[in-house]
Amino acid sequence: PTGKVDRLALASLPIPTSNDAQKPKAAPRNLLEQQLTQLWEELLNVQPIGIRDDFFELGGHSLLAARLFARIEEQFGKQLPLSLFFEEPTIERLARAIEEEQEHSRTPVIAVRREGKKRPFFYLHGDWTGGAFYCLELAKHLGDDQPFYAVEPYRFAEGTPPPSFEAMAAAHIEAIRQIQPHGPYRLAGWCNGGLVAYEMARQLQARGEKVELLVLIDPTAPEQGWSLARVTCTFIRVLGTLLGWDELRQIECFRKWRYRYSLWRYRLARLRQQKQQRNTEESGPATPDENHQRWTSICSWILTSYRSGPYYGNLIFFWAAEDGKWRRKPWEYFARRHQQEGRGLVETRELPGTHITSRTTYLEAFAIELKRCLERLDKEAPSQPNEDNNNTDNKDH
Repeated sequence: PTGKVDRLALASLPIPTSNDAQKPKAAPRNLLEQQLTQLWEELLNVQPIGIRDDFFELGGHSLLAARLFARIEEQFGKQLPLSLFFEEPTIERLARAIEEEQEHSRTPVIAVRREGKKRPFFYLHGDWTGGAFYCLELAKHLGDDQPFYAVEPYRFAEGTPPPSFEAMAAAHIEAIRQIQPHGPYRLAGWCNGGLVAYEMARQLQARGEKVELLVLIDPTAPEQGWSLARVTCTFIRVLGTLLGWDELRQIECFRKWRYRYSLWRYRLARLRQQKQQRNTEESGPATPDENHQRWTSICSWILTSYRSGPYYGNLIFFWAAEDGKWRRKPWEYFARRHQQEGRGLVETRELPGTHITSRTTYLEAFAIELKRCLERLDKEAPSQPNEDNNNTDNKDH
């Protein structure tokens, strides 16, 4: 922050007015809105705050607005004009302004915690539905001295064929290098983010960079062999070629098939749970989330053409104890080869809960295991940021 206050702009800001009517609070929809909500609650000393609540009706004033914008520049690296508050002084508008500055990037990185003497920790949360709020609590558990960056899933462009899986990982590398130009790197990823983190580590090694930590949390397995998804994609590609479909139309056909298949699996799973008289409260919605399905369908389409190559280094797997073994099996075969061929050691740790609850309901247990990995690394090879990192102007991308 420059520390300068635009007094003309401040004078033009509206005078706070009371609003006795109790409006329903619109909850944050993504990690950025959640961070801004916490910032408002801290400055205004008001809870709860909705993303469409008026800053001045909540008790804010011009000097607090100046402090808010200074904090935004400090935390997000974005210098926003005070004029944003002239017409719409809401969290929703601020989040939109920050996202507009990030729009040039398909691989945004959110600085959950910039401060700390340790090397940055990059976490690919893999949550396309905007529910990665737990990253805020996870960063707290890892300690004030550990910089924590949440790497958002790749943003696919509408109306444009998606890149290869390798190109997607390469784009993520360019994003984190804006924060940490050179290794050693600390990477972790959940679900799809786990497989992306693995490919990033491979590519970083190929560039001569060191990856000192790679943690894969319930990772998606690469499409090896003739899985149902691979067979379906191959059929749609052949059919699409015969019918003259472009790739976007082929992907849309695959998305619709995958959505119907996922819907059938969701309903079947709920029926089984009801028969077993189990608590279905956390079993998920009756239908899959459409936005999530779109992203995972494109990702699955890309994965059918991806062949994972070798990574040379130690691997740590976190698996949810209550889930079936189907997700683990491809990686167990991979882990055996990894060790047999002398590429590195493989550790496996179990987390309480399911694929979802292991990072929500049982977040503390997850954080404890992750912190142990980082602390052990610090003891084995104390890691201070290199000069390049200190000279880097950390900004969200």
